Formats: sequence, structure tokens, C-alpha cells
Amino acid sequence: MVDYNLSFRKPFSDFRKLLIGIVINIIPIVNLISYGYILESSDIKRGEQTDKMEEWDDLGGFFVKGLIAFIVSLIYGIPALIVGIIAFFVAFGPLFGQLISMGAQRVESMNPEEFIPMFVPYLLAALPLIIIVVILILIATYVAPVAVLKYIKTDKFSEAFNFKEISKYIFTGDYIIAWLLVLVLHLGLVGILSNVPFVGTAIASFITGIIGFSLYAGVMMEIDKKN
Repeated sequence: MVDYNLSFRKPFSDFRKLLIGIVINIIPIVNLISYGYILESSDIKRGEQTDKMEEWDDLGGFFVKGLIAFIVSLIYGIPALIVGIIAFFVAFGPLFGQLISMGAQRVESMNPEEFIPMFVPYLLAALPLIIIVVILILIATYVAPVAVLKYIKTDKFSEAFNFKEISKYIFTGDYIIAWLLVLVLHLGLVGILSNVPFVGTAIASFITGIIGFSLYAGVMMEIDKKN
């Protein structure tokens, strides 16, 4: 059984490690180190849940793991990106053409009451594509954590796309519950801590990352034990 208590205690098991993680997480690009650290602290390699985080003793290794995991997530997001680009051109392409044909002087003199009725039909035309983009983003964010942890567990990039193995986890009630819980936790913490200038989002994302990937790993380990 997945031990939620261990996962929620984990980020607070060592405040020195937590503080280091938050500081690193503030800095763009460098925060890939904290992402790699979060993944290595998930316990997926140990085969059992603990409330302990890794030591900060391999920054280079954490950076590489974080970078590759980011690339994996990016690949899973490609379908949404492609459909999003198409939606953009469906909505804005004809609109830009119409505005250009009207001339710069006429466009500059337009007020919002004139522009909005002109834009709405193009937006409605792109709406089905926008809905598809949202669905694809949700699918990507749902599947990517398992894909990333498969890579971390095996150190094989190809395992992040082993859909037969990944499907073993993502279609279970335990994973759905864990994913929804982490989503709510992330939105709640970001909503609260985003009011803290500069560091709020970094604090929220690091804490939810440690908790979230610990839960995902716990679910995966429990399913592996049953099989």
C-alpha cells in the first residue's frame, strides 16, 4: 500500500536539503539540478518508500538527469504544441490578413468594440483545436511522470517511451488518485506562495515535486510488487 504519510513528510525531513533545493530551484536552467534531485529522491531505484531525501553530492549528475527528464516531458508535449500552432494560425492567420487589408491607419483608429466582434468568429473556428490542445496537455502531464521515473529507474532513455510498461501504471486507480492529489496540492501551494515575491513559486514547485514524485514512485513500486 502506498504510504502517503512518508511522501508528505519527505520534503521536511531535512530542512538544510530543503533550503538548498529551493535556492537552486529559483535559478532558471540551473533549476534542472533541483529537478534531477527531486527525481533521484523519489525512491524509485530503492524499491521502497522512505521519508529521506538524497544527499546534495552529485550536482552534475542531478543536472543531467533533470535535463534528460525535461527532454522526455518536452517530447510528450510535442502533439499539443503542433495542434496549438495550427490553432494559432486558424485563429490569427485570417484575422491578420483582414487587418492588413484594412490598412494601418484604419487599424490604429479601431476601438475594442469594433475589434472583438471581428476576432470572435476566428476564435470560434479554432475552438475545437483549442479543446484538443487542452486534452493533449492533460494527457502529457498525466503520462510524463511515469515515463520520467521509468527513465530514472533504468537509466535508459528508451524506457521513457516503453508504452507497454507505462500503461501498466497509468490505468490504475492508485495512480489516478495520486496524480489528482498532486495536481490539487500544486495548484493550492502555487496559489498561496505565488504571493511571496521571487521565491514563492520555487518553494511550491520544489515541495510538490518531492511529494509528487515520491507518491508516483510509491504507486509504481506497489504495482510492481503485485506483478
